[in-house]
Amino acid sequence: MFRLLLCTLCFILPITGFAGELTFPRHTSPVTDETRLLDVQTKRELSQVLASIENFQVEIAVLSSTRQTDIAKYGYQLGRHWGIGEKGIDNGILLMIVPFQHEVRLETGYGAEGVLTDAQARLLLENQAVPYFRKGEIKEGILNTVKHLAALLEDRSVSGRIDSQTPSALSLLKQEPPEKNFLTVGGLLLALAVAILICWLFWEKTRNLPARKEDIILPSRDSRMPRSNQTSLPSNPKGSGSFGGGGAGTKW
Repeated sequence: MFRLLLCTLCFILPITGFAGELTFPRHTSPVTDETRLLDVQTKRELSQVLASIENFQVEIAVLSSTRQTDIAKYGYQLGRHWGIGEKGIDNGILLMIVPFQHEVRLETGYGAEGVLTDAQARLLLENQAVPYFRKGEIKEGILNTVKHLAALLEDRSVSGRIDSQTPSALSLLKQEPPEKNFLTVGGLLLALAVAILICWLFWEKTRNLPARKEDIILPSRDSRMPRSNQTSLPSNPKGSGSFGGGGAGTKW
């Protein structure tokens, strides 16, 4: 009986382990199509639009499925796996369409979340993609979405103009009454002075106390090792941006 149970576990555990591992399509270009729904001309036109986008790296994935995984979870892991965006800037954006699941999602890297907010991503998909997808016009919907996305990023990018409806930090400061600003600064200075006084009194009280033997902590053997002998976590070999789940998705 024990041997039968052991053999059963040895058979089940590898299966469950492999089932939990996500698989990703091969990344060959900014436009990846697992479904073969996009013709050569559409891919070429999409690539031209993507190449015209500055300050961001935008890519498209038309997938056959999300491998029995929630599209939001699969999306940001796919962006990380492909290495979309620049390291340290995290300016990657992934447009993911799963026609057979009737799902679409815009995934944003950390650095793109402030420019393309979750609400803007949702509105973009609802207004520019879903109406086409509901009519079965997948190619037209993707192209229309990408063109509007490019226009939005150009308008909201760091090098572009600031939306006139968004108040600047300078205008917000000008709206504050001078008395309120003065009181705020004065309160901060007073708190800082009190904190410095407390620290000085504590230092004066404790500096002449004899140190106890048990309070002396000797460096461990590992900490005295040369830095060259200590191990560290490997850096990302791709030098790519990172995703954290920002963005929005919808169904049709």
